[in-house]
Amino acid sequence: MYNEYATDQEEGCSIVSLPSYVELVGKRVAAFDYGLKRIGFAVCDELHITVTPRAVIQNDSRLWENVFDMLQRYKVEAVVIGVPYRPDN
Repeated sequence: MYNEYATDQEEGCSIVSLPSYVELVGKRVAAFDYGLKRIGFAVCDELHITVTPRAVIQNDSRLWENVFDMLQRYKVEAVVIGVPYRPDN
């Protein structure tokens, strides 16, 4: 169910090949806002009209268990991950 996309390194940044919009039509997309202590989790509807915050996940030893649980619970087929650009956020 989960697609893997190739990544390349360019000037210290990861470049990810993204699916075209056509590939995402009708699919639920999740967004993670990464933080050292907590990670925000939001999900859009299948029509990509609204995004709803769903949970704040603690960044601890159960992180991956909680992430995979959320992905399965909300039937997510694509993921967007926010990258903090400053050390204070």
